[in-house]
Amino acid sequence: MKNKDIKIFVSHRIDVEAEELKNNFFIPVKCGAVFDKRKNIDIQGDNTGDNISEKRMSFCELTVLYWAWKNQKADYYGLCHYRRYFSTQKKFETVINISHAAGCLITQFLDDDAIKKYGLSEDELQKEIIGYDAVFIRPLDLSLLSFKSNYEAMSFYPDWHFMKDVDKAIEIIQKKYPQMSEVVQKYMYETIYSRLYNCFIMKDTIFNEFCSWLFDILFELEKTIDMSSYNTQQTRALAGIAERLVGIWAMWMAEQNYKINELPLLFVEHPEKIHNIKPAFKSNNIVIASNFNNNYASIFSTFLLSAIEKCSPNYNYDFIIFSKDISEISKQLLLKIIKGKSNISLRFYNPAWSLAGITKKIFHSVYSEDLYYRLVIPHMLENFNKVLVVDADMICREDLKELYNTDLTGYLAAGVKDIVHEGMICGVLPHKLDYVINYMKLKNPHDYINTGTLLFNCKSYREKYSLDYLKLFLEKHISKVEVYEQDMLNMLLDGNIKFLDSKWNSYTITNDFIKECLNKVPYLSVKFWCEGRNSSKGIIHYANSPKPWKAPQSDCADIWWQYARKSPFYEEILLRLVQANQLADNQRENIITNSDYNRDQKLKYVLMHPLYFLLKKFKYKIKKNLVIGERKSKAKQKYKNVKALLKDAKKLKKNLKKI
Repeated sequence: MKNKDIKIFVSHRIDVEAEELKNNFFIPVKCGAVFDKRKNIDIQGDNTGDNISEKRMSFCELTVLYWAWKNQKADYYGLCHYRRYFSTQKKFETVINISHAAGCLITQFLDDDAIKKYGLSEDELQKEIIGYDAVFIRPLDLSLLSFKSNYEAMSFYPDWHFMKDVDKAIEIIQKKYPQMSEVVQKYMYETIYSRLYNCFIMKDTIFNEFCSWLFDILFELEKTIDMSSYNTQQTRALAGIAERLVGIWAMWMAEQNYKINELPLLFVEHPEKIHNIKPAFKSNNIVIASNFNNNYASIFSTFLLSAIEKCSPNYNYDFIIFSKDISEISKQLLLKIIKGKSNISLRFYNPAWSLAGITKKIFHSVYSEDLYYRLVIPHMLENFNKVLVVDADMICREDLKELYNTDLTGYLAAGVKDIVHEGMICGVLPHKLDYVINYMKLKNPHDYINTGTLLFNCKSYREKYSLDYLKLFLEKHISKVEVYEQDMLNMLLDGNIKFLDSKWNSYTITNDFIKECLNKVPYLSVKFWCEGRNSSKGIIHYANSPKPWKAPQSDCADIWWQYARKSPFYEEILLRLVQANQLADNQRENIITNSDYNRDQKLKYVLMHPLYFLLKKFKYKIKKNLVIGERKSKAKQKYKNVKALLKDAKKLKKNLKKI
C-alpha cells in the first residue's frame, strides 16, 4: 500500500488538558487559541496564518478546520475532537441514549487498552482510509430516538437550535447551490439517518471543494444571525448547522458515486490528561495529595486554609486533588483560597483511569471507589518520589514540610499507629484480633496505622507493587476487609512502615466507642497518643462521628470552625449543618415510632444520643397527662416506646463492658 500523507486534525479545548492519541495521523490543534492564556502548552494553535480563531464560540471545532484548510498540505485531511476519534472496529454496538455520544462507541479513557481494542493504530486506520474518496462516521438511525427526519430531530431541541437559522441555511444552499436542492430536501426531511459531530476524512481535492462550499454557506449565514440574545449553547448555532451540512455533503458524494467508507466514532468519557502529572515547582517541592468526592470539597477547604497558614515562604507547596466528580464551582472556590500565593499550587485530576476495568459492583454502596484511589496514588504520580496523602477532615497546626522531609529510606510509607484499632484488638471488638492475625496476616497486630496521614515512598511502592497487582489485590479483598482501603493499605505496607509521632494524626474523642477503645489499650500506647493529643502542633484528625460540621460542640470542633468561618464554602457548610440536624431529628423521632427499624439500629441511635432520648421520655411522660383523646394515646405509646429503648440500651451498654 502506497504511503499517503494523512492528517486528521484534532480540535482541543483550551480549558481542558486532554490526552493526545499516540498516532502520527492525529494532529492536536487548540481551538480558539487566540483566547488561550496558558503557558508552556506544546500544542499547535488555530491562530496562525489565515485563521478564524476568534470565532470559536460560534464555529467551535470549525476554526480548526478552517486553519487546516488554509495553512496545511496533505493527501488526506480529517477532523475530529479531543474526545471523539474514528475507530476501525465496526463489530461493537454504539450507544443511542446519550446525547453527546449518540451513535458512538464509548470508552472511559484514551489509553493503550482503548487504542488496541478499538483499532486506533496507524496501520489499521490507513487500511480504512486509502483507496476511498472520503470516510464519514457511521450514521445514527434517528428512528431509534423516535424521530422521522433530521429536521424534526433539530426542532426537538430548541435550546440547541433556532429553526429560523436552519431554514435560512437551507435557503442559502438552494440559492447558491441549486444543484444540491434535491439532496438537501432528502437529507433534511426524508431520511432517518444522521451524521453528527463534524468528523470526517477526505481526499485533498474533495476536501478543498467541501471547505469552499461549507464556509461559503456559513459565512453568508453568519451575516443574517443576531446572536445577542442567544444562550451559550445556542451561540454554537453555526457549528450545529454545519453537522447537517456534512451529512448533506456525504449524501451528495454518495449520489455522485464517490467511493465512501463509514467508520464508527469512539467517544472518550474521561479525556483529561492524567497519566503524566509533573511537579508544579522545580525545587523545594512539598507534594500534598488528597482524594475525595465533591461532597467533601467544602470540608477540604478548611484543611487547605489551615495548611496554607503554616506554609514557609522558602518552600513550594504542590496540592493535588484526585476526584472524579468535583464540580467546576468547587474547583473555583478552592482555587480562590490560594489566589496570589506564588509558592502554592492547587491542581485537580480525575483518577478514574487508575482503577479502570474493576467492576463497579464490588465497591461499597456507601463508600464509593473514591476511597480506593489511595492505593494507587504513587502510580498516578509516576514523576514523583514522595507524596504526603491526607484526608479532607483534618486541620493542620504545623508546617507540613516538617512531616514531608521525613527520611523514608528502607520504608514504603510512614504513618501514625491507630489507637482506636489497638483498642478494638484489645477486647472492645472480640473478633478483631483473630481477623487481623488470620485474615490481614499482620506480623504484629499492633503495628497498624490510620491512613488519614500517609507519607508514601512512591518510587519504592511502585517497584514493589505494579498497578495490575494492586487492582487484583483490591478485587480480591474489597468485599472481605472491615475498614475498606485502610485495612488493605496496612496489609500492603506491613513490615515496611515508619511510625510517626502521634501528633501527625491526632484523633478527636467524639463518642463513647472511642473512649472505650482508649480504656482498653496498653499504658504505653495511651501515653504515646496523649503526647500527640496534648501537642499544639501536628494534624488534628476528625476521624470519628459526629463530625464538627454536624456537631459544633464536639471535641476540637471549635478549632475546625475557626477555619470554616474563613472558607469560601462557609454558607454551604452552615446549610449542611442545618440540614444534618433536621435529618438527625427526623431519624431520632422515627427510631421511637417506626417499626421498620430493627432492634440493633434503634439501640445504636439511643447509645449515640442518650440525652436526646431521656428528654423525649420526660416530654412524653408530661404530655400524656396533659392531652386528651387520640393525642393522649399517641403520647402514651411514644412514652412506652422510648422507655423500653432506654432500658434495653442500658442493658446493652452494661453487657458490652463485661466483654
